[in-house]
Amino acid sequence: RQGTAWPVAWSLSSELAVLKQFQALGHGCRSRPGHIGAASARPCSGPNARADAQLCQDAWQRKRFVLLDNVSTRDRLPEIVTHPDFVRRLACRRTGVGFDQLMICSSCPSDAALFVMDIVNGDGSKASMCGNGARCFATFVLDVVGLTTARRFNVMIPAAPDPTGATRAPRIVVLDAMTPGSVSVEIGQPTVELDLAGIIAVPVTFVEHVVHVVGVQLGNPHCVLVLPPNTDLGSLDVPAVGRAIGTSTAWSPDGCNVGFVSVADGKTAGTHVLNLRVWERGCGETLSCGSGSCAAYAACVGRDALPTPSDGVAIDVVMPGGALSVSMVAGSLHLRGPTELVFVGQLSVPDEAAYRGQLAKAGGASDTVKSSVSDETPRQC
Repeated sequence: RQGTAWPVAWSLSSELAVLKQFQALGHGCRSRPGHIGAASARPCSGPNARADAQLCQDAWQRKRFVLLDNVSTRDRLPEIVTHPDFVRRLACRRTGVGFDQLMICSSCPSDAALFVMDIVNGDGSKASMCGNGARCFATFVLDVVGLTTARRFNVMIPAAPDPTGATRAPRIVVLDAMTPGSVSVEIGQPTVELDLAGIIAVPVTFVEHVVHVVGVQLGNPHCVLVLPPNTDLGSLDVPAVGRAIGTSTAWSPDGCNVGFVSVADGKTAGTHVLNLRVWERGCGETLSCGSGSCAAYAACVGRDALPTPSDGVAIDVVMPGGALSVSMVAGSLHLRGPTELVFVGQLSVPDEAAYRGQLAKAGGASDTVKSSVSDETPRQC
């Protein structure tokens, strides 16, 4: 029912230790970093109320997801929650709680999966896959809202709309929370195009850095730039190059995610790690990308930049926000890593008619909201 509060949780793919009750209005929540381990919250009231929450400093250095429980409401979440303007306001820390992607948990209409996970990017666009988000989704349904006791189950991810009007099938992923302290997601078999050099136009100022241009489909499209071994990724202009490639429709009709990967020696002789940075559609550069890690693994193995690991042997993928492990089992990619709850609370949903009326009077989203997703630095907005 519009005007009521809906359960919401914010979860991350990294180690955090904050769990507090929190209430926020869609238009007015400001959060500021605090001391490690500190957290405080107070409820909001009134149409323009604000709430301040002190979170771990670490909370602002890794990927952020907000998850909504639509199962307990019998799948009656108001449509306004996924309106692009409303999502952008929530995603921006100046006007909302701040996140990279919004996940909505609903009942699955078929026996193919236990739940449906809809994914909305911070700019309001829809996504068809999110590896880290799927792992956080498992923590959410198991440990936050208690929708199931099964520690291994299927989730259906609806496909994002195709700009050409073609029908896209949903993807089924398998979530496994059997191992304490981590969650894995079986993303499935990748579709790899080993040479996109004649299709993807790499900026001339960057082309000398690239050894291979590989396309990987995992429900969402990834263009992976395989760089020479031990490349210093910190010196690369990932936002500019990623935007130039990712917004092009030459390979994928709705753009693509762009990965920058380099193989490096592991801690022990004969082992390897992948160093990775990712520019994501609808988010800009993020500090961690689960499906991007799987795409980088598939691209490096496909181009023999990485010796093919034995079945089930994990390779660490190191990103600015931390490391995840990727393995291949019987041709299917598996992603594993930790998840932790940051806060739980309630989202107050505005009256849809009034909200749309305000938008109409303003001529659409305000400039502040339109610019709420920045590519200058990872989710700096």
